[in-house]
Amino acid sequence: VGDLADLNAPVRKTENSLVMQSGRRDLPPNEEIDEGPIINKSRQLLLEMCTKQDESFRVLVVDDHTLKIISDCVRNHELMDRNITLVEKLEKSRQPMTELEAIYFISPSNLHLVAKDFENPARQMYAAAHLYLTPGITDQQRMFLRSDTTIPRRCTRVLNIDFYAEESHVFSLNRNDAIQRLFSREVVQESYLDSIAYQLRSFLVMMGEFPCMRYQKDSLADHVSRRAEMYMEQYKQTGSGQQDYTRYAQTHARTPTTLLVLDRRVDPLAPALHDYSYRSLVYDCFRADMRRVAGEYQAQDGKTRKRVILLDEKDALWKRFRHMPFPTVLGTVGNEFDDFRARNRHLQNLRSGSADMTASIKELPAYRKKCKNYEEHLQLADMVLAKTNERKLRDLAMVEQELANSYMTNTAFPRQSYLQMGGLLEDPSVPKRDKIRLLMIYLIVHQGCPEREVRDLTAKAGLAVDEDRAIRNLSCLGVEVQRASSKRPRRTQRRQHVSENRDVFLVMQYIPMLEEILRCHLDGSLDWPYVSEPPRAARAPAPAPAPAKRGGWSSAPMVRNSAASAAPTGNPAEARERILVFVLGGVTSCEMRVCEQLSRETGKEIIIGSTSILTPDTFLDGLESIPSLGMSL
Repeated sequence: VGDLADLNAPVRKTENSLVMQSGRRDLPPNEEIDEGPIINKSRQLLLEMCTKQDESFRVLVVDDHTLKIISDCVRNHELMDRNITLVEKLEKSRQPMTELEAIYFISPSNLHLVAKDFENPARQMYAAAHLYLTPGITDQQRMFLRSDTTIPRRCTRVLNIDFYAEESHVFSLNRNDAIQRLFSREVVQESYLDSIAYQLRSFLVMMGEFPCMRYQKDSLADHVSRRAEMYMEQYKQTGSGQQDYTRYAQTHARTPTTLLVLDRRVDPLAPALHDYSYRSLVYDCFRADMRRVAGEYQAQDGKTRKRVILLDEKDALWKRFRHMPFPTVLGTVGNEFDDFRARNRHLQNLRSGSADMTASIKELPAYRKKCKNYEEHLQLADMVLAKTNERKLRDLAMVEQELANSYMTNTAFPRQSYLQMGGLLEDPSVPKRDKIRLLMIYLIVHQGCPEREVRDLTAKAGLAVDEDRAIRNLSCLGVEVQRASSKRPRRTQRRQHVSENRDVFLVMQYIPMLEEILRCHLDGSLDWPYVSEPPRAARAPAPAPAPAKRGGWSSAPMVRNSAASAAPTGNPAEARERILVFVLGGVTSCEMRVCEQLSRETGKEIIIGSTSILTPDTFLDGLESIPSLGMSL
């Protein structure tokens, strides 16, 4: 059938079946990279599914949902090593392969398509079926499995993996409709919250975690965390659950895991801001998923060329640069590439007959691979820079950060910045979506404005009646859009409770609320309730470096302090303390950055997950999809 195709790309037709086109970064079989606990544990579970005692060849059949689960964790050669000769899509038409058995890894909702493969005994698709399902089987589906006699099943099992391993310490439930479903003006259906809780339960079971759960008061997190704990208590009563809990209790007696559950209303400002980290700008400038970026760049011959760049945990430069400020990346990547080529000058002009010819040839593949990696990020940085200049993102970010500064310190918005904001709203070269985000930030910071002022601002931005829906729907996230009084309500000043050991640029001053929540949890001052009484070790504040007082904002676009805090070594015999964070309504890039920075600073392992990964575009799409009350600004 040819090479096993990529799992993360569209499908194409071949003579025998549907296979995936190449497009995902793959590694040689002998090259191992630690991709973090989520990806590693998911890979282990999926490869156990594909490993059988006999050495016969098999076909792996997946649906749209499970295809993404596998493509996030498993590489092509790992499937081929386990005699998987072909990966097929369940929803597509396929050619029968009656001499091969099939491993079906599918969602329970697609069981009827499996039955369809075997409904005609004279033309069955495969010799037999090994059936693996994601969690969440309904009673009706369970009855179907018990009564079905058409599918020649070798086994039927449920895999506790119903989430996407986005990064080493980031996961999502792929619920892109979460903002619309959770924050609509209509009453949220309990069944939707229950299904989120059950998916969260599948993540906890797969990771072997039985955490103490805390939740944001007066929010949807209350229901979801209580349901998730109920599902985990039910799992403890099973045989495998008792074994897992005994193992967890032995390794976490002094370092119990904590799960913090919150919803998007805790910080509606973070997804609207133009964050100036490398990754944030990549996803802001291009409608990219978490792994593929498609854009255009200016080649050396002056022509504009298209380029698709893959970004994942196997890209060492991406892992190192993604949370850095973009101005730092711009200078660093080119300098590093020049230094790398200077150190390896002997590989650039190999001559036959030289003494080190054989050794140099052996080094050449790794050298070319590294050069290609640097070239990709040079081109990506150039594409991002061109977009930021075209959309005037630096000017927007500077005004937004002034607004954010006044939001955090409860101070007045400078008059000069207000005039700059007016100029940007009137500028026809600034895209309307960027103007909408600027207005949203202004309204969040000022806790709404009088109706006349809001109308003047939207008119200045040139927004039509239907284009202000995202602004109006901010009220669904707890933001007061219009207020009767012209006097701005007094806001409680946020704690400036941040370590000095961080890079602070003028365009990256805003501190996401999640950082304050995590720091309060670590020092024992967080007043969130627990779902059930936690162990004493969970209530004791964890020892952490004392936070230095923040002495004011930087007055120039330079780094204030670039020293990184070293993580405490701790006792190697004890399990590293783990903090899980789950955000209902989507998590942003800057919040992922906060978790990674705090992990390095405190030595705790922080894993963050959400119903979906939010980019500025998906955040606006979600707000615009909420049904309106029919009123306009």
